[in-house]
Formats: sequence, structure tokens, C-alpha cells
Amino acid sequence: MNSKEKALELMETYLDALSFINPSTECFSDAKALAVMCVDEIIDSHYKPIRGIKVNVNDYWHEVKNQLNKL
Repeated sequence: MNSKEKALELMETYLDALSFINPSTECFSDAKALAVMCVDEIIDSHYKPIRGIKVNVNDYWHEVKNQLNKL
């Protein structure tokens, strides 16, 4: 799955969940914010607290975040 497809899949997942909770509300911006937060958590999970440095995080997740921000 490429980064654009993954970004759309995350958005769809959060849109479905948010619309299930409150079907009368336009949820696009909330779903986008949640998807970006999800990707940020994945990126941040690659932090090594013992050394205090970031490891080389897969560029894929950065590209997914870029694709989400384009939506």
C-alpha cells in the first residue's frame, strides 16, 4: 500500500468512527486531525529514550503524514 492509499485508509477509518458516534456532524477535519495524530504517534514511537536521539524513521510514515496534510 502506498502512502496516499494509507492516508486515505486512515481518513476513512476515522470518518467511519466519528460519523458512527455523531452522524449529524461534518467530521472531515476531525478525522484528518486524528489520522495525523495517529501517524505522529507511529513516528514518535521510534524514539530511543536511553540515548535521547531519533532513529532513522521510515520515510513512509512521513510521506503518509504529508499526504494527509494535502487532503
